[in-house]
Amino acid sequence: MFRLRDADFNGDREFARRVHHEAYREVVMKQFGEWNEELQDQFFEDGWSKGIIRQIVVIDGVDGGVVQRVIRESREDELFLSELQLLPQFQRRGIGSGIIRQLQSEAKSRGLPLRLQVLRDNQAQRLYERLGFIVMGETDTVVKMKWRG
Repeated sequence: MFRLRDADFNGDREFARRVHHEAYREVVMKQFGEWNEELQDQFFEDGWSKGIIRQIVVIDGVDGGVVQRVIRESREDELFLSELQLLPQFQRRGIGSGIIRQLQSEAKSRGLPLRLQVLRDNQAQRLYERLGFIVMGETDTVVKMKWRG
């Protein structure tokens, strides 16, 4: 159904930017009331530059999304999912669940918790809860979640 391939930092940048914009536009409009293209471009660039492991989600032979994660040291080592974005036509098909399950398996095999944060108005929070994530904290804009297998 899907596979992950390593992203080319420069070669996949514009595709990843398009995915970011298409995946986030609706939730950003809902949560913040407007879409600021320049600001979103900056958010994208910041995230793309920080992603340690960048992958493209290939669905039935077509590039359909982006996954970025990093193993980082904070108070404890963790696997941090910084981005999981699918183009709208590939959402609600079980692909996101499959990717999360793969990441949970990776985290479990490394003995690390899997953490992420999600915009408060993003319906993906329900998906993460169904897959066993618990809320660890909130800010004005995001919900911080953790899974420990």
